[in-house]
Amino acid sequence: MRSLQNRQKRTGWKKVLFSKFTGVFLVFAVIFMTSVVWHMYEHYQDTKEKMLAASAKFASVAQQQNDLEQKITNLQSKSGVEAELRKKFMVAKDGEHVLVLVDQKTATNTPEETPKKESWWKSFLSVFR
Repeated sequence: MRSLQNRQKRTGWKKVLFSKFTGVFLVFAVIFMTSVVWHMYEHYQDTKEKMLAASAKFASVAQQQNDLEQKITNLQSKSGVEAELRKKFMVAKDGEHVLVLVDQKTATNTPEETPKKESWWKSFLSVFR
């Protein structure tokens, strides 16, 4: 008698486990979990792209900082200040001369006179003069 009751209990659990409701529930659970995993993957990809962009920007800023520190070190010496003044303001020491090279086209200060065109009315009237 006891084995018959155990068998009926087992078949009761099997009915619940293999019922249509359980199958539908599992399908919806798999769909839900798949969508969650997909959104997590998209978020991972976005984060990865932002991390690569941030690391590239960090490298650029680090290089810029290195350049600025080098310029600061150069400007702390007298020769570095002198070189920067000469470069920016074209300054010369006493006894030195600054040579400025200018293009020929831009060196002409006299405007070229272009022949004035007569209006068509004046050229028409000049025929009768």
